[in-house]
Amino acid sequence: MTRALLSMLLLLSLCACSDRSSLAAPYKSPWDRAAIQLGYAGWVYMPCHRKESDAYGDVQVFIGSEECYRFDPPERMRGIWLDEGEDAEFLPNATASPVVRTWSPDGTALEFARSEPFLSSRQQYWAVEFVGRRATYPGHYGHLGMRRHLIIADEVLSVHPVPPPERRE
Repeated sequence: MTRALLSMLLLLSLCACSDRSSLAAPYKSPWDRAAIQLGYAGWVYMPCHRKESDAYGDVQVFIGSEECYRFDPPERMRGIWLDEGEDAEFLPNATASPVVRTWSPDGTALEFARSEPFLSSRQQYWAVEFVGRRATYPGHYGHLGMRRHLIIADEVLSVHPVPPPERRE
C-alpha cells in the first residue's frame, strides 16, 4: 500500500513538471491529468470517458462536463446564446446578436444542466440570464473542443429571442 502511494506521488510530481500541465489543468480526475501530461491521452486512455459494452462491442462514453472538468462557484450571468448546433457559442455580457457572425477560437461553449423548454424551439438566437458556473481553466470545450471556455447554466432566470446576425464571415 505504501509503495503504491509513493509511486503515485512520484508520478504526479513528475507530471507537474510536464509542459502539458496547462492542457491537463481543466480536468477533475488526477488520472485524467496524469494521462494527458504523460502523453497517453487519446490513444491509450480517453480522459473523461468510461467503457461500455453492448452486442456490437466496446465503446467509450463521455461522462459529462460536470463530472469531467473543474468549475468556479455559481454566479449570475447574462449574454447572447447563438444556438447553431455544432457551431453554437455563448457571448457573455452581450445584449444583442453580433452584426457579423465570425468564428472565434477564444469562444465560449454553453451547456444547460437540465432540459429547458426553449431548447426545443426552432429559434436559434437567445438573450439569456442564468445562474451558472464557469470552467476554472481554459481548455478545449464544446463540439470537437472548438471553444476555449465553458459555462454550465444551472438555473435559467430569463430568456427571450433576439434577431439573428445580419451576415456570417
